[in-house]
Amino acid sequence: MSEWQQLQERLYPRVRGYSQRSQRSKLFVTVVQAKNLRLPGVHWYPPQAVVVLGPHERRSPLGEAFGPHPIFDWRIELPFTGHESHLAFQVTCEGELLGGCILPLREVLALSSSSTGFHRALPLGAPHERNSPVPSADLSAAPDSEQRNVRPELVVAISAVLEGGDVLIPQQERSAEELRLHTSQVRVTLKSLRVEENLAIADVQRGQRKIAPYVMASCGQQTARTKAAFLTAGRQDREKFVFTKMPKATSDFDCGDLLRGSLDRYKAVPSLEERRMNEPEFGYHMRTENGLQITYSNAQFTFWYQQQEVIEFMVYDDLFFYYPDNLVACGTLDLDDAFSVAFTEQGELLDENAKQPRVRMHVTLAPSIATVRPGASTSETSAADGGTGGSTSSRIAGEIELEIEFMQEPVACPTALESTFRQALSQSKKAEELQRESLQYLAEIITSSTVRPSGLPALEDLFSEQKESLAILCCTCAVAAARRMIDHEDWVVVVFENRLENIVQEICEVLLDDGHVLTAELVTCARRAVSYKTIEKAAEAYRRSCRSTSQMEHLLPLGTLLCMLRSTGALLRSSLKRASEAIEPDGSHGSLFFELLERHLVSCGELEVSQPLVVQLGTSSDELGDSPGEVAEYTAAQQKEQLRLGREAMYSNFFPQIDTQRLLDREKEEWQLEVLPGQYPFLVPASVCIGSLCGAIMAFSIVETAVIVHTMDARILCHKDYEHMALMRASCWVMKDSYLDNFMEWVAESPGWFKSIFILSGLMDGKTAFTYMRRRVLKLRELQLESIGEALSPHKVICISGFLRSFADLCQPWVVDPDRPWTSAQVHFLRFETEVLHLLGVQLNDVLARDLKRTEYVARFLVACTNLISFSQRLTEMLLDELGDFLDRAATRAEQVGKLLARQLLEARTNARRRNASFTVSLVGFSTGGVVVESCLKELQEMVKDGDHVASDIVCDAVMLGTPSRALDEDWSKLRQLVSGRFINGFFAQDSFLLSHQFRRGGARLAGCSPLHAPDVENVPMDPFITTHNEYPEQMPLILQRIFQGT
Repeated sequence: MSEWQQLQERLYPRVRGYSQRSQRSKLFVTVVQAKNLRLPGVHWYPPQAVVVLGPHERRSPLGEAFGPHPIFDWRIELPFTGHESHLAFQVTCEGELLGGCILPLREVLALSSSSTGFHRALPLGAPHERNSPVPSADLSAAPDSEQRNVRPELVVAISAVLEGGDVLIPQQERSAEELRLHTSQVRVTLKSLRVEENLAIADVQRGQRKIAPYVMASCGQQTARTKAAFLTAGRQDREKFVFTKMPKATSDFDCGDLLRGSLDRYKAVPSLEERRMNEPEFGYHMRTENGLQITYSNAQFTFWYQQQEVIEFMVYDDLFFYYPDNLVACGTLDLDDAFSVAFTEQGELLDENAKQPRVRMHVTLAPSIATVRPGASTSETSAADGGTGGSTSSRIAGEIELEIEFMQEPVACPTALESTFRQALSQSKKAEELQRESLQYLAEIITSSTVRPSGLPALEDLFSEQKESLAILCCTCAVAAARRMIDHEDWVVVVFENRLENIVQEICEVLLDDGHVLTAELVTCARRAVSYKTIEKAAEAYRRSCRSTSQMEHLLPLGTLLCMLRSTGALLRSSLKRASEAIEPDGSHGSLFFELLERHLVSCGELEVSQPLVVQLGTSSDELGDSPGEVAEYTAAQQKEQLRLGREAMYSNFFPQIDTQRLLDREKEEWQLEVLPGQYPFLVPASVCIGSLCGAIMAFSIVETAVIVHTMDARILCHKDYEHMALMRASCWVMKDSYLDNFMEWVAESPGWFKSIFILSGLMDGKTAFTYMRRRVLKLRELQLESIGEALSPHKVICISGFLRSFADLCQPWVVDPDRPWTSAQVHFLRFETEVLHLLGVQLNDVLARDLKRTEYVARFLVACTNLISFSQRLTEMLLDELGDFLDRAATRAEQVGKLLARQLLEARTNARRRNASFTVSLVGFSTGGVVVESCLKELQEMVKDGDHVASDIVCDAVMLGTPSRALDEDWSKLRQLVSGRFINGFFAQDSFLLSHQFRRGGARLAGCSPLHAPDVENVPMDPFITTHNEYPEQMPLILQRIFQGT
């Protein structure tokens, strides 16, 4: 390993000493059993375990475990690179989150390497339980025996296998690495799909099994799918399947039937000549001995390659008009293996005649719903896997044969993000080169230096002209940073008081001699908030005074200056970082190298780091068990009985199981939760008004409908103009003086009916409105700040995810790749109210459900317009749905989190000042995470108004992406005064989710879909990065790289 690689490992340590790219390790996770799950009151489907590590997500086979104590016994293998920070677990049922847990990998792997291994009962933070947030488990804690009997738990076992760098032949590995660096697109050509016959649904009446499979492939956020096999072929479908004519072709032919009648046989696969001679009509597939075999003709998926690790294939069974479709089987293709297989041991391409490197591979499919199918009996399943669910996950459910081609020159692949994908490869290479150059130069400096461990030059060794130029540059950048926050020099003097003057005075004391004339001039400029020179001229003068051609050498004195300054704060750090950017103006190499110097000085012990930043809500009582013997007490017979009972509950009865006691328990627990102080005086009158309004609307509509029905016989049915119509005469005879007519007359004329309907409807809708509004103002139940990696930087970056598609979205979007880091600061992620964020993420992630919801909304609105009762019901539902909006709930909780975060930051800043340590933070958040940033800045602003001016010197940079907050220019101008560095607002003008929310809230502009017209606020359009709001987590690495590094 070279010196710069050793330095990289010291500055960006990997988990368990994983030190080489060629090394590959595997993480084996066994989900044994879940205990004390609180299933929904109406539950039809069994619970399902989900494990997420980095970009890899695995789900247990649906139907392997049932009940509140399901036995999964499910073992999976996950690729592990050493940079992943957390392992996420969650248990779901019918799309509802039952609980979850995230584990820091560093501690987990330390225990897994011991003799006893890692075998623990993880506390599942049930979202509906008070004081039971989704925990980040403390592995050293001891459990409480009484609490373990009732709390939800997930028993897991984890082991890791680290393979050495000599697993692959070096020449083959080098060729594969070179191909990986030059690949811009990956084209996958499907050849065939084989699935087991027992995965099909049995048609009892016809004695057949039916399945209509289609393949969906995903590479990162890019997805593609084939047509379902049962679809008849149109002109556009002919190239995606092998087609043939049947002996008796009819329009109602269904290829989804695996077994036809005894006289109907599938023909053999037609040759290419036969297909050209015969006009294809129907999608073709054939039944083989092992199940269903589908042969594809020219079914290709083209993905833009952005250093993804895997391509995931999922086989779904199309359920016609039902939604969602069943996930039948899934498989994963490791791209690293595909790159290596393309070469021989000597590093030569296997297919030398191909225009692009290509390789044919087979992807093994694992069942996802195999044992749920009623076609597979309990006896057959028990004979196949011994009655355990673990062996089912290892059983092969089918196979996909494909050809993968690596294209270095991108081909036309129409997509809204095509331009971004085309630039991603070159930008990634540029970022890697910059990082490598910085590490190489820093390693050379350390090796050649014999005086200081850091290798940085002493300020006494600098030329006097160089020190004067550096002092002018740093002081000019300090004034510019203050002016950037406040755009008028008079306001700068008022807001900053003596802080700017003290910073300039200290810089002059360190760099200049006592009594130097330049000191008085610079201090005078600081008092007046006027720059001594322009930053460009000051930087140019400093470069000339250095008498060196290496620009990175010009940046080294900034590291020495940072160590010698006593002042700490966001303004000082932003000033030095601005100076580094001015010294090396090309790109963002200056700021990157400055952050790298900070990390290097901390690792050498020359720069002190503040105490670990702790932000949490109380003390969680969720702890891990430490006795493996207590958590695996089950037998194969117990699981066999569990499977039998589960299948009977799902398929023997049409109606789902309803546990009324559980429903009452859930309602009782929700009312036990506390709300924010002073909210009930607003909740009660508001709910009474809404209930009265809804009751009045419903009572009026019912009474008016009764009047219309009562007078319809006299006005229409019995009218003399219609007596010649037999139908009208018959209707008149039925309606006139009938019981229904008399009843309608009673309803229309009796005041009691109006009062009864008003009271009944008002109470029901008022209670619903009170419940929805109360959920908005509940107190926080979950708040925790956790770090990613070791604390090797004095600067903290707090990242907040605004919604969760899975628990991995808490930390995965913010992971730092040492080869091309988006920041060298210490990254933390803030975890809060995962239940609400998960509900919002599920709503955002399901694109098809949103489309169906729009269609349903239009249809229901048209039906509602046909009569007064339906119309009033629709109005009431729309009003109550707005009160229970997930985005509003998440934004309200985010405001509480921002206030608590501001108080914790101020406390940490005060403690750091006492220890004379540096403490600065940057805030980054997307979606409702941006609301946390806004609320935190507002709370800091209130602290400054109360006289605590330390609060104005904490935040360096603030980044908000897709924030659902109002874009009021005056408010953002005030918040800009608290950010000494960059204030960035990322907006997506075509964000349909935020635009819909904006329309329903009166049309006021939102920051997430419109620019902010405030001084020195950078508005960055997100159009090149995303197409929908739910793509923020997937594209976050590319967005952060572009924002912070400019690549």
